[in-house]
Amino acid sequence: QYPLDAERVFVTGMSNGGKMSFRLACETTGIFAAAAPVIALLPSDLRCEPEEPISIMIMNGTKDPLVPWEGGQVNAFGRALGGIRSTAETVSLWVEHNQCHPGPERIVLDDREPADRSWIEIERYEDCAQGEEVVLVTVHGGGHTWPGGIQYLPKFMIGRTNRDTHAGGLIWEFFERVTAE
Repeated sequence: QYPLDAERVFVTGMSNGGKMSFRLACETTGIFAAAAPVIALLPSDLRCEPEEPISIMIMNGTKDPLVPWEGGQVNAFGRALGGIRSTAETVSLWVEHNQCHPGPERIVLDDREPADRSWIEIERYEDCAQGEEVVLVTVHGGGHTWPGGIQYLPKFMIGRTNRDTHAGGLIWEFFERVTAE
């Protein structure tokens, strides 16, 4: 009914929406050009065996009190909400699946807001088998927050919000880059 470009359909989400982005990337084929889960990791019980490569950007904070960088148990308000793989395991799965060169290009963004006590490093795994890309955006010192977004709950509950850039802008740049002809 609408004139959509089927080559430019993307999925992104934050927290549980990020987990859903992972699930869609793992379980659907040929629908999404790329996925960008934010403050989420692969659930430890999710069988992730995509039929085709897919470009993916993973954006997480190293000081997230809900979704631990090192994996383990997701905890919120005193409740255990399920196990997750570590950031390293999650990235490794996608690098291997997309058959990317294992040595990433590293970029450190300018620390424009030192008062937020966080900074961003980007690792891009390129030279993948079918031109896909895997990107890890590490928000050093960042919490369970959307970079550039509002501090929607107190820092003691969710950690710090990075103010150096906006997650939406990074995600859109990624989506544009991986679908450029």
